[in-house]
Amino acid sequence: MSQLDAKIQIRVPDGVQKRVKVVAASRGITVTDLVLDALTRIGDEKLASIIKQEDAKRNRPGRPASR
Repeated sequence: MSQLDAKIQIRVPDGVQKRVKVVAASRGITVTDLVLDALTRIGDEKLASIIKQEDAKRNRPGRPASR
């Protein structure tokens, strides 16, 4: 993501939060990745483009691959 990352918080019931974590884990991705993927599919081409550009620059969780 860009140098100045922002945080978005949403209020959801505990059951929804737990299920989102399960779904993301079952796909091998983070909750952030799951939400960003969903945002790319809402039909706004500019938003999808911005997310894809920022995603290419974003550091992935875990150990760096190039060592």
